[in-house]
Amino acid sequence: MNDIWYEIIQIRSENQEPMERIRTCASMIDACLHSKSSKKEKRELTNRLVQISSELGDFRRSADTISEDARSFVNQIGQWRRDDTLRTPRDRKKELIHEHLVPCAYLSKTIVSSHFNTGETFKLLLEYGIRCIVLKSEDTKINNAKLNKTMPEDWQIGHNPFIRYQLAGISRFTIKEKYIYP
Repeated sequence: MNDIWYEIIQIRSENQEPMERIRTCASMIDACLHSKSSKKEKRELTNRLVQISSELGDFRRSADTISEDARSFVNQIGQWRRDDTLRTPRDRKKELIHEHLVPCAYLSKTIVSSHFNTGETFKLLLEYGIRCIVLKSEDTKINNAKLNKTMPEDWQIGHNPFIRYQLAGISRFTIKEKYIYP
């Protein structure tokens, strides 16, 4: 899984639009952390900025990776459009879940408690603010493993961000191509 993680980081690093979004959000988080706001307000705003940092335009198109089962689902039921996108029919969209490999709440808690500077926050958002698409049934496995809003207890920054999925029995992910519009 580390290979795909490094590939995603490389793709994100080479794309100006997400880099600018991440840089702006990191600066805003830094300003928030140095404000006179309450700890709760800082945490809430940081959490929202972590979410925003990875959502470019339509969040369905800006996911970085997709599980193999979700890809198969989209390929089976998706409809090709004139704009060369493979779209999931509206009545089937609820069968797909869009989420972050590392939950936003975990990332924002880490940023706030570690007193990261702008550069450290930028690096964290670039490397761990990765979004993925999974089937609802796969999301249920993550929830059943009690990993829906946190990371495993022994996990830390620098470790594989796919670990929640691996522990839930979801181990096959690929880069999501831009033409897939779930």
